[in-house]
Amino acid sequence: PAATTTTTAQPTATPTATTEASGARPDTIPFELREAEEQCYENFDQDPMPQCTDPVSELLMWHYCLGHTPFSHIQGMAKHGDLPKRLSECRVPICSACRLGKATKIPWRNKGKGNAGKLIQATIPGQCVSVDQMESTTPGLIGQMRGWITKVRYKHSTIFVDHFSDLTYVHHQQTLTSEETVAAKRAFEAPTTWE
Repeated sequence: PAATTTTTAQPTATPTATTEASGARPDTIPFELREAEEQCYENFDQDPMPQCTDPVSELLMWHYCLGHTPFSHIQGMAKHGDLPKRLSECRVPICSACRLGKATKIPWRNKGKGNAGKLIQATIPGQCVSVDQMESTTPGLIGQMRGWITKVRYKHSTIFVDHFSDLTYVHHQQTLTSEETVAAKRAFEAPTTWE
């Protein structure tokens, strides 16, 4: 038969006055969070936090026990008598977990107010034209009417938008070289009738 060994679980030691007397972090309040949470729910009618030395730490303890309930709600419960009355008028502590949860990302780049409301409206066609270029990952077919089908594809386009007439012209290109871009500009400015 195999030898069996039994181990007994040692109770967790809570900090006592001896740790405070020995000089080990006198600024901390000695309490065990898990034991205090159990006391919050088991001994609700009694004074559940005898280890909290001041109302501020007790308010923070109730904040943890009640799932980070807002301090105003906890102080309201204290005013109604559901919690000890001393919590209703004490200073509100800062919960680092709640501060982290409420943090939002601040935009580091924003539009300036220098050009707001100063846009000049185009009064004739061609006075203001926006130009942009795009690159497609999928090659496009070059249109053919007859002959052998070519393997040449276009992957780039230059887009022209006239602000007066809202005319949009797209010129497809095989590359984004300056020669093809200038050819696209000349094709846009060519005297044709747009209908």
